[in-house]
Amino acid sequence: MQLFFLFLISILCFYSIRKMFRNKSVLWLMMGILGLFSVGFYVLPALFPERAGLSQVNYEDLTVVVFMALVFFFAIILGVLYGEFRFINKSTKSYNTPFLDFIFFNNYKTLFYLNFLLWLAYYFTNDLSSYNAEDLDAYYNNRSVYAGILGSLANIFLAILSVSLAIAIKKKSKNRILMIPCFVIVILLLMVTAQRLNVITPIFMFVAALAIYNNFKLGIRVIGFGILFLVIISPIMVFLRELNDVNSKEDMFEASSEYTSENAIESSFNSILERADLYYVMIHLKKHFDSPLTNFDHYQYYSSILGSFLPRIIVGEKSQVLSDNGKLSGETSVLAWNIIIGKDIGSLSAFGAITAYREGGWLWVIVNGFLTGLMYVWVFSFFCKGGHLGKVLFISIFVSLCVKQVPPSFFYLIVFIKPTIIMAMVLFLINSNFKKKFTVNTKSII
Repeated sequence: MQLFFLFLISILCFYSIRKMFRNKSVLWLMMGILGLFSVGFYVLPALFPERAGLSQVNYEDLTVVVFMALVFFFAIILGVLYGEFRFINKSTKSYNTPFLDFIFFNNYKTLFYLNFLLWLAYYFTNDLSSYNAEDLDAYYNNRSVYAGILGSLANIFLAILSVSLAIAIKKKSKNRILMIPCFVIVILLLMVTAQRLNVITPIFMFVAALAIYNNFKLGIRVIGFGILFLVIISPIMVFLRELNDVNSKEDMFEASSEYTSENAIESSFNSILERADLYYVMIHLKKHFDSPLTNFDHYQYYSSILGSFLPRIIVGEKSQVLSDNGKLSGETSVLAWNIIIGKDIGSLSAFGAITAYREGGWLWVIVNGFLTGLMYVWVFSFFCKGGHLGKVLFISIFVSLCVKQVPPSFFYLIVFIKPTIIMAMVLFLINSNFKKKFTVNTKSII
């Protein structure tokens, strides 16, 4: 039965990827990338249980969570298909700021270099990785307001870089000769963080920007490069993180020798199979959620989502978002760490399916997945089909939609796009202050 479920997940992944190639739509580009990563997270680890460290896991338990992942992914695709039929190409409103779009398009080159400098300032003045943090709670809660603002703007910086570069390539501007090396510098600097998600974020933002500005074929090539690059750097990222834990030159030499002695292809493949920790986490979390001793505070959990939209200057101290006890320890990925590891504070991968199960059981897994699919369509229709700044805002959350969690649950998705919604409101108010109306013909280049 487990193999049958894995076969169905593979069919869903293949369907999403096929729709991506046939439709050449940014919406299905997002779903296709989600399908590509789902193969690595859900299919390969279960097909190679011994190499993925799942040989000691109970077969029935693993089958149940595989089925959970299947149901959630299927519900998301249904939500996307229904939303596409119901809303796309209809008279749905999109995000437009004509004056600011006019300013952006006529100064995209200058904005590229300005945001490149701003991103460098952010990179060299902030800790982009939590791996070196001794206290995860303090890492997230004790950062200054300015660090938090810069952190929230970092993806905007990268999105502007991606959009500006995509426009330059589409217009065959000579500036692309200098812009491309700047973009590569960003990727290389992010490798130092030893976090794969950080490294591939600008790559897949650029993919989205190319697709939006009608350069889909080049975007597909960049996806191929991004996947190959991820496979190559995955063992390197693991090695760099392990070096953070060595206490002596002998330990460093031993770690280096072990890494270099492995076959490069085998190291990369094993690194992908390490994503099996997602199944391992899902099994332990499900047992915890099913226990009669576990109490889930629904009011605290959902009120934290609403409270996260209110500024601290009004409500003061806020509880941890998506936590059932108001603290970081009540968030699902941190709870997984406490259950499985049990010491210090950390987090483990806990994506949409198991989070939805925690919130409302099997029925909510289906409903949550469907709502997540509808949210994908709304975000695409509202931001991506709007003006230039709408496209920038969409690209700023593109990786959160399809790579950060594979896939996210409905409420996590809302939290992911919350800064983007706030930024959109601010830009809309700025644009509204200008009485003169501007009409930007974005179709001239897309």
